[in-house]
Amino acid sequence: MKPLFLLTLCFALSACGGGGGGSDPTKPSDPPSVPTPTPAPVTPTPEQPPIETKISFIEHAGFTNNQLVKIGDISKSKNASINKLVQFNDGQSIIVGQYLASDDYKDSKGFFALMDKEQNVLRQEVVSGGFADICIHDSGEYSLARYVENSADSSQGKEFALQLEKYTRTGELVHKTLLTDPYSENYYLPPFTKEEYLVSEFTLKENTRPPAPNHKVTFTNFINYSSHIGNVELHCQQEKLLVSYNYEGLKLSLFDENYAQQWSQVVSIWDYYVGSFGGLSHIAVDEQGHIFTLSSRNMNSLAAYNHRFGTKFTPDLDRLLDTHIVLKRYNFAGELEFETLLDSGESDVIADALIKANTLYVGANSRRDKFPSGNNYTTEWDISFYRVNLADRTYIHDFLDLNKEDLLRGLSWLNQDLYLYGINGFTQVDSNSWLSAGDGFYKVLPQGQLLDPKSFVNIAGTRNTYINSVGLLDDKLIAAGRTDGPLTHDTDDTSSAMIYKQQ
Repeated sequence: MKPLFLLTLCFALSACGGGGGGSDPTKPSDPPSVPTPTPAPVTPTPEQPPIETKISFIEHAGFTNNQLVKIGDISKSKNASINKLVQFNDGQSIIVGQYLASDDYKDSKGFFALMDKEQNVLRQEVVSGGFADICIHDSGEYSLARYVENSADSSQGKEFALQLEKYTRTGELVHKTLLTDPYSENYYLPPFTKEEYLVSEFTLKENTRPPAPNHKVTFTNFINYSSHIGNVELHCQQEKLLVSYNYEGLKLSLFDENYAQQWSQVVSIWDYYVGSFGGLSHIAVDEQGHIFTLSSRNMNSLAAYNHRFGTKFTPDLDRLLDTHIVLKRYNFAGELEFETLLDSGESDVIADALIKANTLYVGANSRRDKFPSGNNYTTEWDISFYRVNLADRTYIHDFLDLNKEDLLRGLSWLNQDLYLYGINGFTQVDSNSWLSAGDGFYKVLPQGQLLDPKSFVNIAGTRNTYINSVGLLDDKLIAAGRTDGPLTHDTDDTSSAMIYKQQ
């Protein structure tokens, strides 16, 4: 069985690519006028009682740098993973992750652990539903996005609302609120061939749900099982909180230091790809407080995008299944200032972005044709890497072909250097089958400079090993993710949550 992340990514990108037109990047394109909502007070859903289960770490046999997460007596389960690692200035860190307590996807659980520098667990929590993301504010307080049960079991499993929680450094809960969506977006179905496009550029299905300022954002735990971190991204900006989420389209909201919602915006349309395969609009903020969002957009849906936002992007009808990255800039009041397209000439699915010294670094996964051979052609995943000069919005682009198939999971700026990390080393027989296991990797760009496009550091494990998050501890790399993950046709579809420490 193929890992669900790879299944989702492969399906999404098989209908994606790069190339095509866009709008004048010097001219902002305003969305239709939508008043900023003033949400009614929302009573957060009561938390489910924590599960009394001890989190510990065990050695990974044969890999001296790796340790596996053990929750009670479970050290391996379906889709077990550490999804995020964040660090405080004193060396303490928090990990959040997921696992299944049984073979039923409805039994998805999430775990949280605060650790000291020696990896002793100081505070822990294991809950049904789990956690979507976490970030640390300048003050040392942190914000946590928690899935809280919203309904009983159904055919799709339990339904969860998304609760935002702010904690002091000592773990005291000081603010909480439910994430709400004031918009009721229509659904767009794009054409999949040039012939279909010439008949109709899109099909519009109206949303029957009326807009309401206190409408709760919800997810089923089938989505949570596949990836707790694929639905929501938190960005701590000083003491305020930016939340990017995928719910009937890609949305962005700003909360003040007391979690009062300041504004919300629709970043991208609700269409077949966003609704079926997920994805996020990733956030980066510059020193002046400008908010940049980056999301992937298929060319066959550009007409629908133009319809919703009043833009004038022009699709290439011969490359309708290709994908661009849409770059938008908002001021801190939530007003759109400009948007444009980033084009690598290939299919790019956004992975992460960050800003340092007036440069926007953008990492994506690009599906590139390598060995066409009739019906059994082969593509290869490589990393698409942009450096955007924010002064004039020009950019430099490179493809990074590190080791066979490469999948980027994120970017981090640690000390003075930029780190890229993910999984690589795959091979495949055709576009749908992974034949060999991959290893985790990280790549260091000194001061953000791409000096050697081919260099990287391998993080080995059992079968597939993913790196989802990195940090530095006493100038040594610490990485979190999972290992012993399944390949395409494995009957064993389990994995282990993992921490790697550089020696």
